[in-house]
Amino acid sequence: FDNVVKKEEIDDEEPESSCVQVLPQPKFVSCWKCAKKFISRNYLNKHMINHSAFPNFVSCSKSTKKFVSQDCLNEHMKNHTAINQSCD
Repeated sequence: FDNVVKKEEIDDEEPESSCVQVLPQPKFVSCWKCAKKFISRNYLNKHMINHSAFPNFVSCSKSTKKFVSQDCLNEHMKNHTAINQSCD
């Protein structure tokens, strides 16, 4: 048992700063209407369409669903192509 370290022999000092990685706190942007937080202003801008009084909805040609953006419709259309059926 020569390689066993006794508890008294363990150094209780703090690890050197080069061994500790401190990650920066992520910065979020918040919606001023509902307080949701987003990692970028781009995501916030897309979210703000939901708060618009008259959003320009984009309709699905294969179902009755409507979406606030073309990106959302494109994601939805993947369901139709993957399953090849209507979502009604």
